[in-house]
Amino acid sequence: MDVHIYMGHCTPAAFKKLASTYLGIKEHVLFKCVEDLIQSRVITPAEVAQHLMKCDNPQVALQSLIEFINMKETTEMMDNGAKKEDEEEVIKEEVVKCRTGSMKQDVKQSKILTTSIYLT
Repeated sequence: MDVHIYMGHCTPAAFKKLASTYLGIKEHVLFKCVEDLIQSRVITPAEVAQHLMKCDNPQVALQSLIEFINMKETTEMMDNGAKKEDEEEVIKEEVVKCRTGSMKQDVKQSKILTTSIYLT
């Protein structure tokens, strides 16, 4: 599956179907944990399937999926923090540009006024 194709969000029911298909299990101790994580975070069925196919051992595959979901949340939080910092930097740059632009405009206006004075 291509992870870049939008397929919607994975639901607990879809997760159980994927686990049944790829791992051949209908219940596991970690199901509740995975279902809670899936409900609280945005994850696609392709991402879930990718981690369930990594190993034939259900315990290892489910732990890998849990780690991935937690890691994904952490990176999203870090990315959001970086975006905020980037936005603040852009705002600062725009303020500086506005100030220098207005300063240039003030210099032009003063030259025009000076020239006007000499003409009269």
